[in-house]
Amino acid sequence: MGLTLSHRSALFALRTMREQAASDNTDLRHEVTHVALARAEPWVGERWNRRAFDDPAWRWPKPTRARPLDVLVKDAGERIRLANVHTHYCRVRLPGRSLWWVDECTATVGPELLFVQAANAVPLFYAVLLGNELCGNFSRAANNPVGGPVTMSIPPVTSVDEIRDFIHSLVQFRGASAALKALEYVSDSAVSVPEALLAAVYSLPIKDYGYGMAPVKLNARSWVSDARNPLDQRRRYPDLMLPFAPIGINYDGEDHLDLKTVEKASRTLALADVGDRPDAMKNLASTTQSVRAKYVDDVRRNREFMTSGSLVLPMVKEDLYGQGNLDHFTVQLLMCAKRFFGINTEEYEKALNDYELCRGRQAMIDRTLLPIVGTASAEARKIRGWL
Repeated sequence: MGLTLSHRSALFALRTMREQAASDNTDLRHEVTHVALARAEPWVGERWNRRAFDDPAWRWPKPTRARPLDVLVKDAGERIRLANVHTHYCRVRLPGRSLWWVDECTATVGPELLFVQAANAVPLFYAVLLGNELCGNFSRAANNPVGGPVTMSIPPVTSVDEIRDFIHSLVQFRGASAALKALEYVSDSAVSVPEALLAAVYSLPIKDYGYGMAPVKLNARSWVSDARNPLDQRRRYPDLMLPFAPIGINYDGEDHLDLKTVEKASRTLALADVGDRPDAMKNLASTTQSVRAKYVDDVRRNREFMTSGSLVLPMVKEDLYGQGNLDHFTVQLLMCAKRFFGINTEEYEKALNDYELCRGRQAMIDRTLLPIVGTASAEARKIRGWL
């Protein structure tokens, strides 16, 4: 075996593999082969040199200062003394499912060990955010996690229970306690980046820039009744539900009112030749009808929750961006909990009354959602590598 990818390099590989599995319509967990930690050995020549990463056998990006290569080895004797290669040592015996085989030259740490590494490398918020992704039905783009396309509707590569079992199986592993702490705030079943972000923010303790409302539930099945026929029930899946009252959030992103598609169809019609105008008109009508149907379903969904005893507030994209917008939404959420369900919300209001906490929370959200503008600090670059 050549190298075992670790830390940020393992995250890059895992996202690449999830994207490929999605295109192949396969469940990555059912396809993977587990391997033991093997000795790091060059596949070109007898000693490690830069030529190894120019060889066709190496399918991953070359190590650079902006994207160093993280590898896992057994001891200091296997250290790879090359610029932009970071060697991490694992001197304890790992559980059998710790590592995944990738190809003839490469293995990678699996999602459970990757989460443990993240919990010991970055602030709690970012470790929880990564945990929500690994346990969720989406994957960020390997090459451009913040601005790139997100792979959606894919199976998770692990779960909260699997990560917990894995951590408990680690023997004399110094990072286990930090990973267990972070896992308390991780949720299964996130289907998008905004859902994963909201689950992290609403779960984390106030001192860690969260709202202190754990444990939240993502996409939990809820039965709602048809007002015209109360015996006719159907399933709805609120994006996020809070634990202290039947109150939650549905994130209505841009796709919930897809004006861009309507605009594109309108532009096509305006520029269409005479012979193409009938088809362009049909396309515009169909597009408008589809967008309207989605909007109507969202409105009816919210009414169905209310008539079934739950209050699920719609959140829009603009509630996540800009200092104070999410805090303002959360104030409204707490007002509803207090006025409709009689909940004492003083404990949660602490997160909204501290200016420094509010500013720090928004900074984390912006770093998670927005591209870096200008020169980033070393700490920001480190964190961005884990997003």
